[in-house]
Amino acid sequence: MDKNAQKLLKLSKWTYVMLYFPLLGYTLNPDLYFLWLILLFIGGLLLLFKNKLIQGNMKTKITLIEAFTTLGLIFLVFSDLMPIIKQLILLIVVTIIIYSHTKLVFAGKLT
Repeated sequence: MDKNAQKLLKLSKWTYVMLYFPLLGYTLNPDLYFLWLILLFIGGLLLLFKNKLIQGNMKTKITLIEAFTTLGLIFLVFSDLMPIIKQLILLIVVTIIIYSHTKLVFAGKLT
């Protein structure tokens, strides 16, 4: 892995933590609304910086997938499902996203 791929991998990890952890945190404790909102905003900014590091034709596809997935998970968090169901769906979707993105970075398709 070259330096750009290592930088992208490190920034991706921080981005996904700051973007998806607040959604899980809100389902666990909605009283800390402003904290989760600030962390989600920081995650969104990190997402913009991360997507600038992606090169090639996958940039648009990755950006759209992450945007629609994040919006879908936000709608899921505010739905009327049982909290444990929301948390399980959230964890499964986030695990799939992180796994597939890390796999693309290690394959060299994003740098």
